[in-house]
Amino acid sequence: FFLGACSTTHREMLILLALALCCGARAMAATQWYMPDGRAGGCRSDRSVNGGSGAYEEIWLTDAADCRARCAADAVCIAYEFGSLASRRVKGKEYKRCELHHSVVFNVAAIPGFECWVKVPRVPPPPSPPPPASPPPPPLPPPLPQSPPPPPPPSPSLPPPSPPPSAPPWSPPPPPPLPP
Repeated sequence: FFLGACSTTHREMLILLALALCCGARAMAATQWYMPDGRAGGCRSDRSVNGGSGAYEEIWLTDAADCRARCAADAVCIAYEFGSLASRRVKGKEYKRCELHHSVVFNVAAIPGFECWVKVPRVPPPPSPPPPASPPPPPLPPPLPQSPPPPPPPSPSLPPPSPPPSAPPWSPPPPPPLPP
C-alpha cells in the first residue's frame, strides 16, 4: 500500500479497489498495479530497514516482466522495483535488478532507470455457500403397547379394609327326629 499524498494514480488505485469490493473477486482476476506518486523511481519503505529501502528480496539478471510476475505470484510481495545499472567497467553494459518488496512503500526516490510498482490488494472471494441441509431423520416407529399401570397404593389416611367376616366353624347338621 502507498501511504503518501493522493496522486491521480493513487486515486485510480482506490477506484480499482472500490470496484473490487463492489463487484467481487471476478473484477480482480489479474493483478493490478500502480506507480506511487505517479512517477518513476526506486521504492522507499520503512526508514529503519535497509536505509529506507525496506525489506526486499533482490534478483539479478532478469527482466521487468519476470520481476512483475514474481511479485504477482508471491503472496507477501507488496511492490516491486525494477531498474538497470550501468557497468563502470564495461562501456554499454547494463545489469538488470529486481527487488520484491515485503514492506509498505511510502514514496518513490527519483532514480533514473528505475520503476516502483505497488500491487493493488486483492479482495478475497466471498465465502462459499453452506452445504445443503441434511434430510430430516425418518419418523420414529409408533410406541409398543404396554400393560396397564398397577393401581395406586391405598391412601394412608384411610383405615385399612377390615377382613371379611369369618364363617362359623363347620358342624354337622343335627340328626333327623326319631319317629314316634
